[in-house]
Amino acid sequence: MLFRKVRRGETRILLGSTFKLGIGVNVQDNLIALHHLDVPWRPSDMVQREGRILRQGNQNESVHIYRYVTQGSFDAYSWQLLETKQRFISALLSGQMGQRDGQDMSNEALSYAEVKALAVGNPIIKERIEVANELARYLFLQRSLTQSRQDAAEEHIALCHRIASINEQIVLCEEDAVFAKTLEKASKEIRAEMRQRLQKALIQADMSPKETSIGTYSGFEVVLPAGMLPDKPFCFLRRKGSYEVKLGREEAGNLVRIDNFIARFDDYLAELRQKVIELKNLAAQAKKTSEEVGDYSGNIDQCRKKLADIDKKLGVIK
Repeated sequence: MLFRKVRRGETRILLGSTFKLGIGVNVQDNLIALHHLDVPWRPSDMVQREGRILRQGNQNESVHIYRYVTQGSFDAYSWQLLETKQRFISALLSGQMGQRDGQDMSNEALSYAEVKALAVGNPIIKERIEVANELARYLFLQRSLTQSRQDAAEEHIALCHRIASINEQIVLCEEDAVFAKTLEKASKEIRAEMRQRLQKALIQADMSPKETSIGTYSGFEVVLPAGMLPDKPFCFLRRKGSYEVKLGREEAGNLVRIDNFIARFDDYLAELRQKVIELKNLAAQAKKTSEEVGDYSGNIDQCRKKLADIDKKLGVIK
């Protein structure tokens, strides 16, 4: 009854613990502001609290979230605990556990650190926390930028290899396309024999550890692949090049699929050439990304210098 009144807007203020107003509480329809009156013990508690208002079904385009801290109180330590836990959780989920070369901080961890800074009474310590947070952001951005460039460089190399491979396929396919145009339609007897051999081989070749050559049809060797799944049959047509042709489980239609593929070599060639164009565009973009200039080293050096100056003021270093 109470939650229904909140959803309707009849009750304007709802006060409760994380346990009482956490998972399963749907009162978001008209919520405009959320107030954290204390510091929760677990990051998941904070997520559950804010999940009551940051939720599908809220009719307000924007909402307000307030976190209250008392300067110079135990609040700073409480936010420190929450920040530490969030760092650990974020590192665990992102697979970064064990890295010692600086710490990536999630947005949640940075947010908690900023609130902690507000609760610290000493303005110099407050400034140090703020600069440390700023340094952590720049380290994260620098690491992400470096990783992005490295990934782009690796992608460029892989794309170039793939382009070269397809170009080799195109050369072979051009020869087979010329040959295919000289073919005459196979006789009924040859087609009937190949259809039966293909069907028999399909039944026997399910998950076979070796390739199975069925014979030659219209100048192309018909080969069933190793490890073929029963529900996804296909074969290879091989002459100068090798081409995959999808098949069905029923005998009818499989030979027609092979005939149709041989008849459309020009279309297959066009697809290969178009694929090369697309891959070249992707390779060019990857190369551009890998060679982009600019980084956050200046910002990082500046923050580290600020931290050193603050530490001197605090007497941490001489």
